[in-house]
Amino acid sequence: MAQFYTPILCIRLGPSTHVMIVSCFSCPNLACEFLRKQDEVFCSRPDILSADLISDGYRAIGLSPSGDQWRSMKKLLIQDVLSTRMHKWIQPKQDEEANHLLRYIWNHIQKQDAPTGVGLLNIRIISQHFCGNLIRKMVFGIRFFGKGMEHEGPGEEETEHVASLFTILKYLC
Repeated sequence: MAQFYTPILCIRLGPSTHVMIVSCFSCPNLACEFLRKQDEVFCSRPDILSADLISDGYRAIGLSPSGDQWRSMKKLLIQDVLSTRMHKWIQPKQDEEANHLLRYIWNHIQKQDAPTGVGLLNIRIISQHFCGNLIRKMVFGIRFFGKGMEHEGPGEEETEHVASLFTILKYLC
């Protein structure tokens, strides 16, 4: 954007596709204009069979194409899910899971310093399990489906659950 000296840029891709790029750094008011007032124009999503099947007929806001269902889901999301009340409800669960995560990493490091040594930590797997544990805590009220492993680690059920969630995401996108 800086090389074109403009806060807004329109790129033509083919005969009927235009891509609008707005720099929020050089002109935040213009970016807000696009996000608030022109929301209907810029929120179009294609119909995808996998998204339809996974969301049970586009019942999820992130997957539904623009229309009446999308507008009602957006309103529900803004009023209920992204509210201050919901943030205050989620914050203790996030803090608790962050404490478990730090304890797991600390225990792993302490075990690594032992003469047998365990090896390096895989941050990707740890972050996936952190998100999975947090979602399970919010949805089911439990951190583990089974007993879990030693040193606060995920058990066999949790590993299978997180792997299946990421498999679904891989085929969805």
